[in-house]
Amino acid sequence: MTTIIKYSPRVIGEILNIVHDAVFLINSEKQIIFVNTQMEKMFKANDGQMVGIGFEQLFMPEDRKIMAPNILKLSKEKHEFECETMLRCKDGSSFFGLISCFYFMLENEEFIASTIHDITKMKSIELMLKHSEHEAFLGHLLNDISHHIRNPVIVIAGLAKRLKKGESPEQYSEIISKESRRLEMLLETLNAFINLPRPKLRLASLADLIETVESDIKLIAGDFGVRCEWKISKEVLAHKILVDVPLLVKGICAVFLNACESYNTDT
Repeated sequence: MTTIIKYSPRVIGEILNIVHDAVFLINSEKQIIFVNTQMEKMFKANDGQMVGIGFEQLFMPEDRKIMAPNILKLSKEKHEFECETMLRCKDGSSFFGLISCFYFMLENEEFIASTIHDITKMKSIELMLKHSEHEAFLGHLLNDISHHIRNPVIVIAGLAKRLKKGESPEQYSEIISKESRRLEMLLETLNAFINLPRPKLRLASLADLIETVESDIKLIAGDFGVRCEWKISKEVLAHKILVDVPLLVKGICAVFLNACESYNTDT
């Protein structure tokens, strides 16, 4: 047999004061009608200062007209909604919060129960990890560049030693010339990478992107005697992506050129 115990609003409020996250209740007028103790601490507010204010007052000024109403709208439509955003404290400071909203009806009245979790430290850790990953990528990149530059330098140095010993230069001149050109190309590629402009993103269809890159790919393929076949479904070509087309085309061509230089094939 199930026993149902009815608690008064005061008892429920005292229970919610134990919760570590900020908890508050919004009515149909978009006003905050209840907050727990953690809510006041999180927003650095005095006792009773948070009750009666509009939900939008929790946000940064630039987010009050669009973001705040949209969160309430999506919460009502989906019944549950969650997002991350900057929130403003009563003393003017701010923090990064994770807002979770739950829409419900009670005695023919609309309410949204919400919680806020301060994720400022989590975001800081996330940025540190991204920075570490970026440094690791740069380390691998420099190591790869060093490897590609070292090879022609070693070849040229070895042949120079043989020439110094008086060996016939005819058999080495072509090799030295080839490796010198290779080294020059590597340095030019590195310089081009360093001076890449910031991407200028725009919506572009995959069909336009393929059409743009196809002619360049065919030129590279012709130089290496490679045959290219394009098999792309119409559904994929209809999609649009946010991209800097010229920069992406450069990247695709660089990958294709590297593949052609690395493998000898007749197909």
